[in-house]
Amino acid sequence: MIAALSILIETFTKPGDKIIFQAPVYNFARIIANQGRIAVNNPLHY
Repeated sequence: MIAALSILIETFTKPGDKIIFQAPVYNFARIIANQGRIAVNNPLHY
Protein backbone atom coordinates (compact mmCIF):
# COMPACT_ATOMS: atom_id res chain seq x y z
CA MET A 1 0.00 0.00 0.00
CA ILE A 2 2.85 2.40 0.77
CA ALA A 3 4.33 1.88 -2.71
CA ALA A 4 0.93 2.53 -4.29
CA LEU A 5 0.52 5.73 -2.28
CA SER A 6 3.93 6.96 -3.44
CA ILE A 7 3.07 6.24 -7.08
CA LEU A 8 -0.28 8.04 -6.80
CA ILE A 9 1.35 11.09 -5.21
CA GLU A 10 4.00 11.21 -7.90
CA THR A 11 1.50 10.72 -10.74
CA PHE A 12 -1.27 13.11 -9.72
CA THR A 13 0.57 15.94 -7.91
CA LYS A 14 3.54 18.23 -8.44
CA PRO A 15 6.31 19.09 -5.98
CA GLY A 16 5.06 21.82 -3.64
CA ASP A 17 1.41 20.72 -3.87
CA LYS A 18 -0.52 20.32 -0.64
CA ILE A 19 -2.02 16.93 0.20
CA ILE A 20 -4.62 16.62 2.94
CA PHE A 21 -4.77 13.55 5.19
CA GLN A 22 -6.45 12.55 8.42
CA ALA A 23 -4.25 11.39 11.28
CA PRO A 24 -3.61 8.92 12.74
CA VAL A 25 -2.34 7.17 9.64
CA TYR A 26 0.77 5.09 9.07
CA ASN A 27 3.62 7.48 8.11
CA PHE A 28 1.56 9.28 5.45
CA ALA A 29 2.94 12.70 6.39
CA ARG A 30 6.51 11.43 6.01
CA ILE A 31 5.74 9.78 2.67
CA ILE A 32 4.11 12.97 1.40
CA ALA A 33 7.04 15.12 2.54
CA ASN A 34 9.60 12.73 1.03
CA GLN A 35 7.90 13.24 -2.33
CA GLY A 36 8.41 17.02 -2.07
CA ARG A 37 4.76 17.74 -1.30
CA ILE A 38 3.27 19.53 1.69
CA ALA A 39 1.34 17.39 4.16
CA VAL A 40 -1.75 19.09 5.60
CA ASN A 41 -3.38 17.38 8.58
CA ASN A 42 -7.17 17.42 8.73
CA PRO A 43 -7.74 16.36 12.37
CA LEU A 44 -10.65 14.12 13.24
CA HIS A 45 -13.18 15.55 15.66
CA TYR A 46 -14.97 13.08 17.90
